[in-house]
Amino acid sequence: MSYSPHPYQHPATNSGMQYSTPPKSFVATILLSFFLGNLGIDRMYLGHVGLGIAKLLLNWATLGLWWLIDFIIIACKGTEALRRINWV
Repeated sequence: MSYSPHPYQHPATNSGMQYSTPPKSFVATILLSFFLGNLGIDRMYLGHVGLGIAKLLLNWATLGLWWLIDFIIIACKGTEALRRINWV
């Protein structure tokens, strides 16, 4: 019996432990960051769930400054993690 590989598995890997993430829309990410960035939805969409939850719980403490800085970082793809995302 033959099983097909996992749809998000990198074709060059033989082990099932390494997966690439599904593609993300840059426009959707920017819109989520602008409109729902205060709630951390943008980071959760990108797969950074821990940052999204932290942003949700602590954004009030930074008086919204975290949202603005994060919006600029996402728009410029300013971190290594953002540059590694499979953008559409």
